[in-house]
Amino acid sequence: MSNIFALTDFGSTFTKVALVETPTGRLLATAQTPTTAQTDVMLGYRSALESACSVATVSPDNIEVRAASSAGGGLSVVSIGLVEDYTAAASRQAALNAGAKVSGVLAGRLDITQLKILEDVKPDVVLFSGGTDGGQSEQVINNARLLANSIRECPIIVACNNDIAGIVADIFSETSRDVVVVPNVLPEIDVMNIEPARHAINRLFIENVIMGKGLSSATEFIENVIMPTPEAVLTAITLLSAGTDSRDGVGDVFAIDIGGATTDIHSSQANEYRSHGFRSRGPACPPVMRSVQGDLGMCWNASTVLQQDASWLNKMIHQKGLDQDRIRRACQERELNPHLKERPNYFSSSLDGLLATSCATLSIERHCGKTNVVYIPNQGVDLIKEGTDFRSTPIVLGTGGVLIHGTQGVNILEAALARQDGATLSPQSPKIVLDNRYILAAAGILATINPDAAFNLMDRELLLN
Repeated sequence: MSNIFALTDFGSTFTKVALVETPTGRLLATAQTPTTAQTDVMLGYRSALESACSVATVSPDNIEVRAASSAGGGLSVVSIGLVEDYTAAASRQAALNAGAKVSGVLAGRLDITQLKILEDVKPDVVLFSGGTDGGQSEQVINNARLLANSIRECPIIVACNNDIAGIVADIFSETSRDVVVVPNVLPEIDVMNIEPARHAINRLFIENVIMGKGLSSATEFIENVIMPTPEAVLTAITLLSAGTDSRDGVGDVFAIDIGGATTDIHSSQANEYRSHGFRSRGPACPPVMRSVQGDLGMCWNASTVLQQDASWLNKMIHQKGLDQDRIRRACQERELNPHLKERPNYFSSSLDGLLATSCATLSIERHCGKTNVVYIPNQGVDLIKEGTDFRSTPIVLGTGGVLIHGTQGVNILEAALARQDGATLSPQSPKIVLDNRYILAAAGILATINPDAAFNLMDRELLLN
């Protein structure tokens, strides 16, 4: 006996529905409509569900619903730590892996300037860290006191030095806010422990954001949204990489999602690699990671991309015989009208390809580990590695409109990988796969219900073999 699930992604722009049969994981139909966030997101959802049910010739009455959401801007988190490359970095990674939008990262001794950033950002959640267990305490407590007197409304997750976490929580509780204490995100100087903080962020997302942003008052919406959309994608990537109790995973996976405003990378390493010949610096990164490049997007940040990758783009614009002023104007138009659909032609297709290649190139460079050659007096040179080594990753998975709706997706990712310099520990000669039917978020949602069905869905739809 089979069950049919409507796996729904309430996106910022479109609401996408995938009808999937369990336990087989067979995709019956997909549909999407513009997200109706200005009225009630359930209006757009019901339209998409009706379309999908019509294609699959099934009744909506016999379908169970589970959903993820990034509508209304998703979840905004500010991460606070003591040292930028250590506790602050661990705090930021916990927020990213939870599917949050990191609106700020503050480190060191908090001051008026940094607190002004918090005031301007107005985050949904503050993730407060600092000090390894048994380590720094005085400055962490001082930061907590300063913060408690400055921000009084949003929930705070305390993930600092375990020895003083109770003291820090009491300081925040005096101002009557929701305070959650979890284990330290950096218990030792070279060990990240981000899962407890990630789970706490997810709970606050459901309790405070889904119910608090006025996206819908419908009980169906409130009960069925179980995670942020980016976390659903990361869950799918992790499942695909590691497998289930009955299915072997595919190994390491590196996924790139190029959107209108940001470029996201999700990665999962099933095996622990040692980069021979290198000495590591900084805390070891977790095997599952998400990064978001908020300055790299096809529409909202098109002009910024032109500036970030100017040298390469100018060369390519010249090679293709395109007019630079027209390129610049087109990027400005995209920023002013990000939802405007351009009629496909040589110019728009060329611009899409160039911007997407730049977004992918720079995002890969920022996500991957790096190697540096350091000269040590009287000893020679030392090879230092920072971050994660992805050179052996066998699969790079592409998603996002520009990669899957045109004909350039594979070429864009191949070009982006080829542009990485020798210091970047990026995937070498991977198989490139495109998520042509937008099933990653659906698979991540389904993984919470039936991991084998979710794995089957990806195995069938992504054509990995």
